[in-house]
Amino acid sequence: MKYIITEEKMTSLIRNYLDKSFGDLNWEYIDADYEEDEDTDCGVVFYKGDYSDLKKKFRLYEECWWVDGEYDRMDKSPILIFENKSDYDSLDAYFGNKWKRVFKHWFFEKFGFEIKTIEG
Repeated sequence: MKYIITEEKMTSLIRNYLDKSFGDLNWEYIDADYEEDEDTDCGVVFYKGDYSDLKKKFRLYEECWWVDGEYDRMDKSPILIFENKSDYDSLDAYFGNKWKRVFKHWFFEKFGFEIKTIEG
């Protein structure tokens, strides 16, 4: 059986899923050694609970994160990379490619960071 769903309803479903799955995350700036660093804003880690709980969900890398030889990464920045590929794959399985556009808007509203590229 095939169901037809409006774009507005699909957006609402995706946003609800994102709120339940990732709405309570904390975040901190990181440096190249994945340590807390307040002097740079090139990398950000998003996690559940305490930073030391090892429940990282994704990392965001700005253009300034990449070294000179990584121009393709610079062009795609800011890049959000999922730590757990199964989280990324679940979004793809549930919503196809429709979730990425919604995720970018939701993420900016929730955390204040823009995303250009999402990777699993």
